[in-house]
Amino acid sequence: MEQILSLILGIPLGVLTSLISWWILFHKIVPKIQFSKNISKTQSVDSKSGFRYRIKLENIGKRDILDVEIFARFKIKGVKPETPKNWSIIDLHISKNRIPIIKKNTNKMIRIYPEKTESFQKKFYPDLINKKQMNETLTMEDIFSIKEDTSLQIVLFGYDSFSGARKIFESSIYYKDNIKLGLFNKANLLIEEKSNNIKC
Repeated sequence: MEQILSLILGIPLGVLTSLISWWILFHKIVPKIQFSKNISKTQSVDSKSGFRYRIKLENIGKRDILDVEIFARFKIKGVKPETPKNWSIIDLHISKNRIPIIKKNTNKMIRIYPEKTESFQKKFYPDLINKKQMNETLTMEDIFSIKEDTSLQIVLFGYDSFSGARKIFESSIYYKDNIKLGLFNKANLLIEEKSNNIKC
């Protein structure tokens, strides 16, 4: 009788323990990407616009993330005259579309190149945007000013180094006001802001 009772109690307890272990492994001890809340703007000699724009991200999770793909998705509403209520999505040119591995507790800097994004050559964009893109002087402020409804989001795909599960991570939404003049602090995701007349 005692053996039967132990068996009856042991089976659900074993199942419960396995479920708890599975949940911890696949939901708690996982990679987790945190994005900077703002876009860093600094002066740059290697850009005809005179500026460079960067976003910082960090794997604050418990495991590495592998075979990483990153997209900078710029959304704009009503840019096409025939469809004024529709949203268009443009993948902005960035410095690192693919990264083999982002180890836990490490960070990466992603540079955004609006001036190298060929989509802005399309004829439904304002002439000034076309010209600046061709001359490689287009800035983030320029593209945020095309229409009132514009935004940017960073989307990252990668594989959990332990489970092999594909993960997706999305930043918060960035607007023109999220562009801050200054460098990122080396220790975190914050920007050490500078006044507009100070080089950085």
